[in-house]
Amino acid sequence: MSYLKYNGEMIIYNNQYVISPSAPEPTNFSNWYLPSLDEAAALDTELFEYAVGTLSGQYWSSTESGVNPPALNPWSMGTAYVPGPVANAHTKATLMHVRAVRSFEAEVGAYALRDIGPGGGYVFAYIGGKYYEECGVDVGASIQAWSNITDASVGSSGAQFGDGLANTIAIMNQVGHVSSAALSAYNYTV
Repeated sequence: MSYLKYNGEMIIYNNQYVISPSAPEPTNFSNWYLPSLDEAAALDTELFEYAVGTLSGQYWSSTESGVNPPALNPWSMGTAYVPGPVANAHTKATLMHVRAVRSFEAEVGAYALRDIGPGGGYVFAYIGGKYYEECGVDVGASIQAWSNITDASVGSSGAQFGDGLANTIAIMNQVGHVSSAALSAYNYTV
């Protein structure tokens, strides 16, 4: 299955990015995705540690680590991250919270960290000319598995800011994909 989505600066079709920088930001804010590990870590340091918003517990990131068996790096709010697949890895069937994030462009200084963003969530980062905001609520079921496919590596290993969207698309494009934390984040709309 291929996904077509507009995220404010590109259209994604068959995992190919079609750049459209002149396109206006959508007003329905349907450009959410499952955060990469670095994006999830920033949710912790910029929101949870300041008691801003409703983050609590363990959250999935879109970053996959390890192949045999495939393992994932989630984020536990308020817990120091220890790098590496052994310290923080969980199986894809583990049930955790899902928080959608999105990036958007605005004038430099238009938003400060922890301001309410245009999609209604809190701004948690400004990196590379883009703001990042979380959606403000846990999405999908209260807790859910990373994917219905538990025995194959997806290759969504990007952990940096900006990798979450590509990881989300890769997760949803798995053969046999029916449900996932990525799909719940992707389907979130305001």
